[in-house]
Amino acid sequence: MSTSLRTGFERTSTQDPSFGLQQLLDVTDKALSPGVNDPTTAVHALSHISAVLCSLTARTTGPITLYDTNDQARVNLTLPSFAELLDLVMDQLTTYALTDPRTAGRSIAMLSEVTITASQAGTLPAHAPTPHGHLARVQSAVEASTLDASIRADLLSQLTDIGQLDGQPRA
Repeated sequence: MSTSLRTGFERTSTQDPSFGLQQLLDVTDKALSPGVNDPTTAVHALSHISAVLCSLTARTTGPITLYDTNDQARVNLTLPSFAELLDLVMDQLTTYALTDPRTAGRSIAMLSEVTITASQAGTLPAHAPTPHGHLARVQSAVEASTLDASIRADLLSQLTDIGQLDGQPRA
């Protein structure tokens, strides 16, 4: 089996999942900006981000080497790992999305969906440090937020439920 590499004028989301995720994050961030204030669009974009991340839980991510027909290494591609992609998403969401109740809830639901999908794919042990590390970050951000106390309590309860999906203790 031969593998080929094609280069083009610019990045595409098909060939580079981080590019597609960044585009969706840009939509999310812009929708949450004070000038636009469109949490419905942000929640919709977060659903697409979740779908992309969930599909990646069962795929090989990270750097790969392409070989020729003589099994000689010819090209090393530096592609992002699942952990790097989740970091890309969560860095921006922790900064922008956790100040609105709907986008905070959808961000937490996304972490739940990623955890469940990885568990079903049998890849959670490989990915677990990343989602669970972000659970702690989101928990801290929610606790420090200015959201209504009952909304904060509900979001924190959802985070606890995710932490219990694979028996991981939660603080």
